[in-house]
Amino acid sequence: MEVEKAIVYAEREGFRALELDLYRPGASPEGARPLLVYVHGGGWRVSHRSRPPRETRDWAHGFFERLTDRGFVVAAPDYRLSAEAHFPAQIDDLVEALRWLHEHAGELGVVPDRTYVWGASAGGLLGALASLVAGAPPVAGVVCWYPITDLLALDRTADDTFEA
Repeated sequence: MEVEKAIVYAEREGFRALELDLYRPGASPEGARPLLVYVHGGGWRVSHRSRPPRETRDWAHGFFERLTDRGFVVAAPDYRLSAEAHFPAQIDDLVEALRWLHEHAGELGVVPDRTYVWGASAGGLLGALASLVAGAPPVAGVVCWYPITDLLALDRTADDTFEA
């Protein structure tokens, strides 16, 4: 597996640069590959693009390696966390990452029509919402791994949860 870290995909005025990490299969491709965009969880307030889902951290052969072994190019973008920017900034960031990835598809060796989003927890909700944004780059599918989907059903008086 080949890894490129900290590729800047966007700069927001007054914020840090937004970066993504790119994981590619080690063997030279015989053509363009499908793209999987991994969106990390963390309750919109913690974690990092390089951290795989917690359920996979003990795997002998890691999360990113397993995906690249299956032929995917994996992009793991940052998004502004809730202490940095209010919602829906996180969706805007993910849409911008998708836009950047589609614009650079040729040099990345990926097929834009075969772009998939896989998000865990908060990342699952962001992936689902970003895929529904009008005018956003299209995705072929979204894997929403245990996302919170009904924010209105949560305890609105709680102030000690990720969702709060």
